Amino acid sequence: MKKLLLVLCLLCFFATLQAQNTKLIIARTFEHKPLLVAILPSQLFAEAEQKLARRADVSAYDMLLINSALAANEARDSINLVLNTVSTIQLQKVYLCVVGNDEIIEKFSYYKRDFFAHKENITENEWKMANIDNLMVSFSRHYTWLVALEDIQREYASDIARNKQEGGIGLAYGLNLTQKSNTDNYIPSFFTSYSLLGYYRIDKKWQFNADLTFSYKLPDTEAIQQELQSKINPSDMMNGGSISIPLKQTLNSHVFVKLGAEVIKFMKPKNAFRPYIGLGLSGAMLTGMQMTIDTTITINTANMQSGGGFGGGERPDFGNGNAPKLNTIVSFVPTVGFVYELGEKVNFIANAKYSIDTNLFDEYKIPAINNFSINFGLALRLKTKKKLFYDYLR
Repeated sequence: MKKLLLVLCLLCFFATLQAQNTKLIIARTFEHKPLLVAILPSQLFAEAEQKLARRADVSAYDMLLINSALAANEARDSINLVLNTVSTIQLQKVYLCVVGNDEIIEKFSYYKRDFFAHKENITENEWKMANIDNLMVSFSRHYTWLVALEDIQREYASDIARNKQEGGIGLAYGLNLTQKSNTDNYIPSFFTSYSLLGYYRIDKKWQFNADLTFSYKLPDTEAIQQELQSKINPSDMMNGGSISIPLKQTLNSHVFVKLGAEVIKFMKPKNAFRPYIGLGLSGAMLTGMQMTIDTTITINTANMQSGGGFGGGERPDFGNGNAPKLNTIVSFVPTVGFVYELGEKVNFIANAKYSIDTNLFDEYKIPAINNFSINFGLALRLKTKKKLFYDYLR
């Protein structure tokens, strides 16, 4: 915890110093490049900051300029922070050039510098006359042995929490459209669903997702009530006789449970808004039942007037129906969507999925049941991945 606080303080500290006493110039020409750390007197620092920054597009190396007015321990911490956070630096080729008089050279030589592939002290006039590209050509003949670099990392490493959450859980709401055959009336064409989500961020670009989705629908008895009300004539209720009402309704019900897993790839992994594409596999169980009520209900209005109800009439006869059907659906699931960071702990997620039925394990051999869904919800980031912080300069 103390180390984490220290690193956060260093981040704030370095951000302030970058505008005053340090300048990091990252070349845009290569993925991994050497780094030249140049400690300069104040006047030369100001001149170099303006002159060298314009060369970032054509330079073959990165540069970290440090004003010699900065305290030696603060300069050391700034260098360590850059070496731990800038991933494009070729750590075996980091060079130190201290420019100035003996006092400045002595000031920045008290800490151990065995990490640098080459160290050189030069005067202000030598710096002014030097061609930086030629200087780097001569430096580039030197490099730190990989074994020595690994020894430093192994001996001077500490755990810090990286500000990138790597796993979490969430909830989502889905709108589902089902593609089915005309004979599968018990399968709903449209239904809503709820999902319990879990994810693990494999690295910056790749993430593993898992979800448990469920949906259910009970028979709609309100439709029966509405049909009865629409067929009852109030004037007939006053005659005191019997009223026969034909009733024909089809009732559907279903239960849907799906377990899915997928791997997704982020298009812009470093942004707060991260679109992605993915491919997954899901297994679902869909059970449904269809029941047709085809009967005539007789109402004895005389009984109702005297406080009775359905009396003296026929008992409703529930017509034909089908037994509950259980289908096992195994599907390939291509996905497109995005993740948007709402804060340090919460992500908003949205995606569209098309589940393509493989017809495996289909007991009834019915046509494929494909499903298109649009889902959105919130995910809480829980797990933090650890990263090692190396004290290259001690």
